[in-house]
Amino acid sequence: MLLALSWAVQLVVVFGPGMGGGQANDERVFHLPTIRQFAEQMPAPDVSDYNVATTPGYHLLLAAVSNLGASSDIALRLIGGQFAVALSALVAFWLGCRLRWQFAAALALPVALSSYNVGPMVLALPESAAWLGVLAIVMIALRPKIDMRWQLAASCVLVVLVCVRQIHLWAAAVIWLAVWLGSQEDDEKDRMVPTLSELELPRRVPRTLIAVALTLPAFAAVAWFFNQWGGPVPPTFQTDSAADAVQGAAVHSGGNLATPAMILALFGVLAPAFVLAVLPELMESLKQRREAVGFVVAGAAAGLVVSALPETSMSVEHGRWAGLWTVAGKLPVLAERSPVIIGLAVLGSALLAGLLTVVHSRQRLVLGGALFAFAVAQCANYQSWARYLLPMVLLVLILLTGLALGRVDRPGVRRLVGPVLLACVLGAGSVARIVG
Repeated sequence: MLLALSWAVQLVVVFGPGMGGGQANDERVFHLPTIRQFAEQMPAPDVSDYNVATTPGYHLLLAAVSNLGASSDIALRLIGGQFAVALSALVAFWLGCRLRWQFAAALALPVALSSYNVGPMVLALPESAAWLGVLAIVMIALRPKIDMRWQLAASCVLVVLVCVRQIHLWAAAVIWLAVWLGSQEDDEKDRMVPTLSELELPRRVPRTLIAVALTLPAFAAVAWFFNQWGGPVPPTFQTDSAADAVQGAAVHSGGNLATPAMILALFGVLAPAFVLAVLPELMESLKQRREAVGFVVAGAAAGLVVSALPETSMSVEHGRWAGLWTVAGKLPVLAERSPVIIGLAVLGSALLAGLLTVVHSRQRLVLGGALFAFAVAQCANYQSWARYLLPMVLLVLILLTGLALGRVDRPGVRRLVGPVLLACVLGAGSVARIVG
């Protein structure tokens, strides 16, 4: 059903009104010209500098497709958009292995209808191709049994992933963590956090070192691109003077310590819809387990620290603009700190901690570790934009909700109210970009 919906949306939009806004501008200025540049340079494309701030895997693939005859804008959009279609389908399939198909489809709708997935579905944009790789690795890490075959599979996906978007090298940590925790969920006792006495270093260290070794090709690939570029992104996006030479280009190297605050603030905006779906289990967890209450309080405290330390006022000069940053810019700030961002971050971290208490310990550690690694990696990008952050927030919330509901015996349809309403809001945003 979701496949049919995604293909229908893609065909209607691509052959109809198209999509406008910043995503269309990025396709026109950066991505399509780069695809065609590589197509002209085949079979030896120059990847030392080009007008995209990411590794060129997606663009090289579409350049090869272009040289096979599918060179029109429409053809490239239809073919490149299949990664976004596959992302929606994979979310629904994974949920369908745990829930009734109605629940699986409804919970997957927020991803399918978000403009950050609809955009790459109807435009030649690489974002969903990268998120598909991230999702595949996280899903492998969440498997109750991870043998050598799955470690190899995850490591191969990681190589492809970093060739599409280098910053997602953080996903290697998810593979390491999953192997460290063990092959069976029963290996990890169901508690909030592990204790030092449970480290079991002689058993865990050797298998984790093997996992690290398997991910080294991905690190080598990123190192090769760093050497080609002389930095973490192509030269055009490393300095103000170089970026000024390309209309719409922005500096992406240099780091931004406000990004974790924005990630938690996005949780504050999106998590309430999913908390509604598991509210009975959350309340039961807080009632029955004192450590769960402490976990939520600690989460809120961590959110306060993370969001209050860096400056969180809107500032184009410092990479804090668009989305929630714009909202923050319309309201008062105190010492360059936005009460809106701080408040949403505290709420988001508390709700996230609450959701983490209603899944199994191993699942909690994998998803928590993935988020931590993601947040650290995103601090390396000077631009703290929702388009880079919101898809991960949305995917984690959906996975957590699916895992939690999978432990419930025949949950009622009312559990879907929050996610479906959120999907409607996100879908309306996508429609606005199409018709606006």
